[in-house]
Amino acid sequence: MAVLTGAALYFFNVGVVVPLLPVFAAADLGANTLLVGVVVGAPALAALVVRPLAGGFGNIIGRRRLMVCGAALAGLATLAYGAADHLAVLIALRLMTGAGEGAFFTGAATLVTDLAPLERRGTAITLLSVTVFAGAGLGPILAVPLADELGRGRAFVIAGLVAIVAAAVCLLARNPSGAPVARTQHARLNRKAVGPGTAMALCDMGIAGFFALVPLYALEVGTPVQTVFIVYSVVILGIRLGGSSIPDRLGPVRCGVVASILDAIGLLVIGISGNHVGLLVGVVVFSAGTALLYPALMSLALGTSAQAERSSIVGTFTMSFDVGALLGAVLLGGVAQALGFRTSFALAGVCALVGLVVLLRTARTSAATTSVSLTGT
Repeated sequence: MAVLTGAALYFFNVGVVVPLLPVFAAADLGANTLLVGVVVGAPALAALVVRPLAGGFGNIIGRRRLMVCGAALAGLATLAYGAADHLAVLIALRLMTGAGEGAFFTGAATLVTDLAPLERRGTAITLLSVTVFAGAGLGPILAVPLADELGRGRAFVIAGLVAIVAAAVCLLARNPSGAPVARTQHARLNRKAVGPGTAMALCDMGIAGFFALVPLYALEVGTPVQTVFIVYSVVILGIRLGGSSIPDRLGPVRCGVVASILDAIGLLVIGISGNHVGLLVGVVVFSAGTALLYPALMSLALGTSAQAERSSIVGTFTMSFDVGALLGAVLLGGVAQALGFRTSFALAGVCALVGLVVLLRTARTSAATTSVSLTGT
């Protein structure tokens, strides 16, 4: 319960930042669309370095300490966003946030899978993602009125304080029972997570582009930013609360295929339509895919791995978020600057389709390897 509560609080902080940061960077610090993408994607660069290390350190210092240190670091950085008077300062703070978030989420995702039996792992991962999106979904809904009332700077302070509270809550999390994990394991990439992680990164490019560009694009087509994030949150929470067992029932491959297709269709609808209705319809479809994507691909990466190996698998897999977020926010921000928002969203949809191809190839390779192993040939 402490893990889930801490995750909900931490990602509430993230949710408050999401709709405010692009506007803050553009309106207050003079960033163009490309630089907005850099600001949004900067945490991914730091997290990309931290996550593989966090996987190994999670085995050494424990998942709980990893969560506490990560949330505290990210919270302290977020507190200072509003005081940034130059893009370079804001980017530095965003890098600090990324380092903390990389440690926090690796610890949380690993601890949840440690505590769940194999047959319930997909459900456990989905429940974690429900709490993550409960916080991340509530944050944007409250962020706009909060900023209107208190100003963006104070809204960032509140978000940072919530992340620090999350760190305190995580102190109550319990470590898994059973044999202790060997302390000699070093941080490393785990090959089992590379295929699912690559598919995740390609789909996550669209997710990163969505968060970076939608707050600005919504203003262009006359849609309140708050409305977009309400729709996004309601769809994701509805699917993850009402269908938490879907990844286990469909299996990770079929669930991942459905999720990738929905992601691609939603982004393509946003890009092709170019209007208020198309944006909202696309958000509904895109959100449905996003709701299923993470639990499906994480379950595929974990497979039947032993407890001692899970931290490195989770660390490697969650690196895909960072690769996708960094490439997606910067690349799609640059495309939006040069060719417009609609082209950028359409390109994001194509990336999700490429992710689908990677997923199918990974599934075939895994099935062939399993077959060879069972036959002993």
